[in-house]
Amino acid sequence: MKAVILAGGYARRFWPVTLHKPKPLLPIAGKPILDFLMEKLEQVPEIDTIYISTNAVFEEIFSEWMKKRKSSKRVELVVEPTVKEEHKLGSIGAMEYLIKNKKITSDLMLLAGDNLFSFDLAKFAQSYQEDPRIILYKMNNRARCSRYGVVDIDEAQKVTDFEEKPTEPKTSLVSTACYVFPRKTLPLVKQYLAGKHPVDNMGSFLEWLYHKVTVRGVVMEGYWYDIGDKHFYIQANIKAMSKHKDNILFRGKKNHARISRSYVGEGSMIKNSAIKDCVIFDNVHIENCVLRECIVDDNARLVNVDLNDSLVGSHTRLNKQKIFKTRRFFLPPVTGQEILKPD
Repeated sequence: MKAVILAGGYARRFWPVTLHKPKPLLPIAGKPILDFLMEKLEQVPEIDTIYISTNAVFEEIFSEWMKKRKSSKRVELVVEPTVKEEHKLGSIGAMEYLIKNKKITSDLMLLAGDNLFSFDLAKFAQSYQEDPRIILYKMNNRARCSRYGVVDIDEAQKVTDFEEKPTEPKTSLVSTACYVFPRKTLPLVKQYLAGKHPVDNMGSFLEWLYHKVTVRGVVMEGYWYDIGDKHFYIQANIKAMSKHKDNILFRGKKNHARISRSYVGEGSMIKNSAIKDCVIFDNVHIENCVLRECIVDDNARLVNVDLNDSLVGSHTRLNKQKIFKTRRFFLPPVTGQEILKPD
C-alpha cells in the first residue's frame, strides 16, 4: 500500500500567513501539521511509501522539511507544475497526476494535509477489504455538517447516501479526508475527471464514486479538526495543548503578561499585554496589546494594538491599531508600511 498526503493548496483563507509557507507546515503547538500525519502513517505496517503531493511554489520548503525528518518509510515529494491558485490541479487532479507519474498500481491511502485527528490509521488499514473506504466522524452539531460531505451507511457499512455540503444534512455522519482506494478503482479517477466534474473537492468524487462501486464508511471515535480556516486552526492548537496547564504552551519570554489558551513560539516576547485563544509564531514582539483569536506570523512586531479575529503576516509592524472586524495584515518587509485587507 502507498500513502499520499495532499499538500498542494494555496490556502488563501490563511493569507498572509500562508503566502510563503504551506498550510500543512503551519505549527500545531509548535509542531508542523504534517508531522502529526506522518506519525500516524508510520504506524501502518502495510504502507511502504509515503508521497507528499504539493505545487512548484512550495517545493523547496517541503524539500527542506524532508531533510530534517527521519522516517521508517520511503518518503517522496511529488510536485505538480503549478504556481497559482487558478492553475492548481485540485485534490482529484493531483491524485491522478501522482497515479500517472508514479505509475501507481497498488492500493492507495489518501489524507488531506490540513487535518488533525486521533484516528488509528493502522486499524483503518486493517478494516480495508477490497472496497474504497472512508473514515466517518459523528458530529455533535448537525448544523455544522453542512460544511462537509454527509454520509449514510447501512449495517454492513455500505454507503447508501452521500451528499456534499447539503443545506439540510440528513445525518450527523461526515466524511473526513481519510480514504483508502483499492488498486482496481484507481482508473475511475481518470474517468471522473473526463466527465468535467469538480476537481478540487474529494467529496464530490466520493459522491460520484459510490454510484459506481461499493464504498464503505468506517465510523471512528476521537477528535478531528478540518483546519479549513483560522478558527479551527486555533482550536486544533488548543486541543494539542490540552496536556499543558490551562492549555498554554509558552516558549518565549514574558513580562507582565496575561495569557490564556494560547501558543507562543520561541524567541517571542509578550510584554504588558493580554492574549487569549491565539497562536503566536517565533520571534514576535507584542507590547501593550490585547489580542483575541489571532494568528501572528514570525518576526512581527505589535505595539499598542487591540486586535480581534485577525491574521498578521511575517515581519509586519503594527502600532496603535484598534480592530474589531476580521483583518489580514500584509507587509512588504522593506517598506515599513502596513497594508490592511478586510475579508
